[in-house]
Amino acid sequence: MPKVLLLFIACFFSFLSSAQKSYLFQNEIKFASHLIDNYEYNDATLVLKKLSQSGHLTSSQFDSVNYFRGWIYYNQKKLDSSSNYLKLVSSNSNYFYKSKFYYAFNTAYKGHYTSAIAIIDSVKTDSISDYQKLKNFEMAAFSLLQRNYSDFEKHSAQFTGNYFPIATEEKSLTNYYSKIKNHNPKSKLLAGTMSAVIPGSGKFYTGFRGQGATALVTVLSLAAISAESYYRAGPKSIQFISFSSIFSIFYVSNIWGSVNSVKKRNDLFYKELERNVLLDMHIPLRRVFN
Repeated sequence: MPKVLLLFIACFFSFLSSAQKSYLFQNEIKFASHLIDNYEYNDATLVLKKLSQSGHLTSSQFDSVNYFRGWIYYNQKKLDSSSNYLKLVSSNSNYFYKSKFYYAFNTAYKGHYTSAIAIIDSVKTDSISDYQKLKNFEMAAFSLLQRNYSDFEKHSAQFTGNYFPIATEEKSLTNYYSKIKNHNPKSKLLAGTMSAVIPGSGKFYTGFRGQGATALVTVLSLAAISAESYYRAGPKSIQFISFSSIFSIFYVSNIWGSVNSVKKRNDLFYKELERNVLLDMHIPLRRVFN
């Protein structure tokens, strides 16, 4: 038998073997995807783990395994583990863009905004593609989370409202930015002074009315008891000294608490903003990739 024919037969059977392995791999990946869609994460993980340990996988097949393992952990809200796999997906994979955008979202959700910006910024997209519009939107959101308002203005200037998956959220980010611009932080000095004059009024000023009412009742009650002890037992009595000391502690605490409530109110404002921005970042990702 001629050598050329033998070589042809060997190549033919090698091709069949490769095609069979590819077919089996695709079936296993489809099965894993089906399990994930049905929330059978543990079983899907076992399938993918078996695939990754089978050996002789192509780079494309490794990308698929890494993507699905990262997607499982994402759905389980194990964001660090999710990121560890999603970041391994190469630019040649069909899952590349989804992996990168969710990797960046995971990173931002953990509060690492600078790293999230670096991840998204590294994604190369066509200047007029839908992925570029999504990238610009995510960069604007990251800038808002980082309170880098000049960068937000740069990215928001490119909002068009014409790309459905992000149109509503573009308006939301613009509204959040307007809220920040119009936000008038409370004054610590004013809050403390108000509570020094009228106990609890500083907390009314910062919006913690329940705490303000409690402070007012508590301090005035202790003041009344201290005054009564003074008139009944005199300034040197243990009764007066005890109650006046307690009154002093609560009075000073009332002032200090009002001062701290300013920071708490401002922190709550930005925490609520961060939650809303992260939610508005997540919704477009679902629309684009799912």
